[in-house]
Amino acid sequence: MSVDMNDDPFPDLSHVPAYDSFFNHHDLYFRYHIHVIGAEAQDRGAAIDKRRNRFGRPRVVDAVADPYVIVETVGKDTGSTSYFPIGKHKFSVLENSQSPLWDEKTMIMGKNVDGIKFQLLDKNTKAADELLMEFTLDKADLPEPTPLKDSSWTQFRKEGMGGRLSNMVLSFRMMVTRAGDQMVDKDTSRAFHQSYDGGYAYSEEVLPDATTGDDTDNALLQCWRHQSNKYPKKAVLWILGRNDVFMHPHVAARLFQGHDLYVLNYKLNGHTRKRGWVQDAHLVSHNRKGDFNVYKEDIAAALEVLQGIEYDQVLGYAHSTGAPILLNYLMDIGDEAFDGFIFNSPFLDWGFVGGDMVEFFLENAGLLTNLSAFSDDDKVGVAVTPAEFAGTPIHYMNQDIVLSDWSAKFWSIYYWEWSTRPLYQVPMTIGFARGVTDVHRKLASRASSKQAVTSKPFLVITSRGDDVLVAHETLSRADWIGPSRWEIELNDNGHDVFLSHDVADTELAMDLTACWLKRMKFSNDRL
Repeated sequence: MSVDMNDDPFPDLSHVPAYDSFFNHHDLYFRYHIHVIGAEAQDRGAAIDKRRNRFGRPRVVDAVADPYVIVETVGKDTGSTSYFPIGKHKFSVLENSQSPLWDEKTMIMGKNVDGIKFQLLDKNTKAADELLMEFTLDKADLPEPTPLKDSSWTQFRKEGMGGRLSNMVLSFRMMVTRAGDQMVDKDTSRAFHQSYDGGYAYSEEVLPDATTGDDTDNALLQCWRHQSNKYPKKAVLWILGRNDVFMHPHVAARLFQGHDLYVLNYKLNGHTRKRGWVQDAHLVSHNRKGDFNVYKEDIAAALEVLQGIEYDQVLGYAHSTGAPILLNYLMDIGDEAFDGFIFNSPFLDWGFVGGDMVEFFLENAGLLTNLSAFSDDDKVGVAVTPAEFAGTPIHYMNQDIVLSDWSAKFWSIYYWEWSTRPLYQVPMTIGFARGVTDVHRKLASRASSKQAVTSKPFLVITSRGDDVLVAHETLSRADWIGPSRWEIELNDNGHDVFLSHDVADTELAMDLTACWLKRMKFSNDRL
């Protein structure tokens, strides 16, 4: 069926100034892209391991130093708050490091910014963390805003104006971009969901769950089908991650030009919320039965749509949680419907999660070994309305919600509709945890008995900059999938390697994937 892309309004945010300003007056903001390289001696002939005590005399640094860097916007009204910290970031703690090198990128945002404060601290377990050095890069010294597509960085080496570490500078790079400058803007997103004469037609297919007849169990297949015979008949079946949506027209244009593209919004994910099939804001990506087998019917129904056209070649694509969903289907049903696969940062083991998910794992490790003691609908990590507006919470779909600064910064570069991917914090549910854990165990069991999931060629692409999964451990599990594998480990990309803060990193991921597609003869054009 054809789809009318109507405006998708936010809930009323007017009583929360930080939210209202960011989402309704977004052009006022700037992005501050920061690449912290490391600490080095200002005088290269002298050591940097001296501190000044309170009497001004140097003393040797402790045997163990665990340094980290915090960057933060400075100003009276930057738009960053304790409950919406878009202007603050803490880099990794480098344990037992006397010559710290981070080589990490981040992006913070703000309006009316007077400067960016940098702090280098030493993490202590028995006392407060120690400030080693700090300085503020004033507004006048910040790089001028440049187009996002230019990836134009400025190099800095700054000495601290405070703290207790002497003869040291922090080496870093910065670029500044305007919030109104996006890789995927609203107009691009809307245009991609329209039909074009001589090009492709966009439609959506409802995939009911025949076993329940309940709309809550419906899946939705987004379809972009070409209307001419210009290209060979090739297709991609794209399976979303948790709390995900297709917001990748740049990827489709670069990698899958000439392919028919099908995006599976499986149960309670993506566009199913916009369709009204999700009744609880906290149950996005929830698995009501605690069993990923329920998604096998979604995949089978999607493949039935594809099989009606008789494609010469079908490529499977899965991001993050989409990987265990697809792999579970392949383990039980087989890989006959596919010719190859791309796995973008696949979620293959709880033990390797980072970012927000590691907090869930560390705080609930016992829960994962005793899931039967809980209901599938139980939620873990429900965000509490901040005190600043506790009396007037944001109520949406039967729940009070708290917006996510992590998601907001991605939305600033890659637009998506409010009702398709959460811009608020979504708790983990026991049903999801139970379902994905069972698939992980099934994968491990097959690996121990040397049973490959597929013999078809596949690419695993991930990044050390992934703030959800640990890249090298993700790659180590590629062996579990099968022998015909190619692996790419990037350095600076995010969890979704095609949605990185630095557009140049996104383009690198696409270029390398394009090389693989061409090598495997999966491409339809001159990549």
